[in-house]
Amino acid sequence: MRIFLPLVVMILLMACANPARLIEQGKYARALEVSSRQLKNGRIKAPELAALEASFYLLTQQDSQQVVLLRSSGRPDVWPEIYQLAVRIKERQNKLEALKNDLSRSGYFPGLNFYPATALEEEAAQKSALFHYANAQEFIPAARKGDRKLARTAYEEITRSLSYISDFRDAVSLQLEMRERGITHLLLRPGTSPAGPYFMEPDYLNALYWGHHFPEQYDWLVIHDDRASAPVIHFEMDFYFDNLSVGFDQETTSSCSNSVEVADGFTLKKVWSEQDSAYIEIQEIRYKTVTATVMTVAQSKEADAQVQILIYDPRNGKLYLEDRLYGSADWSNVYTKTSGDDRALSSSCPGASGFWCPFPSDGSLLEDAVEDLNFSFWQRVSEVEDF
Repeated sequence: MRIFLPLVVMILLMACANPARLIEQGKYARALEVSSRQLKNGRIKAPELAALEASFYLLTQQDSQQVVLLRSSGRPDVWPEIYQLAVRIKERQNKLEALKNDLSRSGYFPGLNFYPATALEEEAAQKSALFHYANAQEFIPAARKGDRKLARTAYEEITRSLSYISDFRDAVSLQLEMRERGITHLLLRPGTSPAGPYFMEPDYLNALYWGHHFPEQYDWLVIHDDRASAPVIHFEMDFYFDNLSVGFDQETTSSCSNSVEVADGFTLKKVWSEQDSAYIEIQEIRYKTVTATVMTVAQSKEADAQVQILIYDPRNGKLYLEDRLYGSADWSNVYTKTSGDDRALSSSCPGASGFWCPFPSDGSLLEDAVEDLNFSFWQRVSEVEDF
């Protein structure tokens, strides 16, 4: 059995690596790969040469028939697929060109009739670029009338067009125009509410803005904190902190006591010794009970912050989003202190650990609570891109 299994595996591997068998199974690409490798790395043999020619011919015929079929449809949307076919044919022929040159130096000249892939690639690139450029034209009028989403669609189509030909017609300038027309501009208005202006503590606002610098762009959204920096404002976001609260400095204590008997010196005692027939002095250990108390102190303090946001179109007053976001910060510390005799300390009442810490200030803890709002706040801001 130990000999039989490796033999079976070897036979299976040889069968899988047989180009002629692969051609029979219709696996032309695999047959071409295997025969190319065998001719490149091993001794040149007629069966491998024949397999190379046959698999290459069949692959080329297969792809060329697909090109003819796509062309015959007459639809402009088939040209990107034809372009991919042309690129695939060209890449395959480039690899075989190198192998063909190597074989010719050894006196072998396989019959490999190359397909005019370069010409097909150039034609398909032109017509693919035209196809996406024409698609973009359908959206440009609406984009120029203010439809930002259609401007983004036009931008994507123009970008695809340029991926085929980098200087196609006026696509570069159109791409820049659609990029600009597709952008949404948002103005942040801190301290503003329907009831009027609110005072915004600068430290809390800085905590909310931490890591952000304006104007700031996220893909199709540009965020401003100054109206003068924006060419146009599509949305405004009024927000203000509401119900900022800080708890008291809290300390809770618990205690643990333990008592044990410990040796506390000795006393001298005279006892009669039968062996010595006399009184002798002996030391008798003296015991006493000692007690230790461990006090555990838990310090804690918490803060809560809320921010109310409203996002609307300043041109017509339409409200798109109203939400209240919540943030919190919790601070805690635990330490212990002991009193009494340390000899009474045990696993149930361990020794002192940790240290007393000063409580954080109300302001710093509130800043932490505001920072806890960051993720949800900027997530709401990013949603404006889709309004």
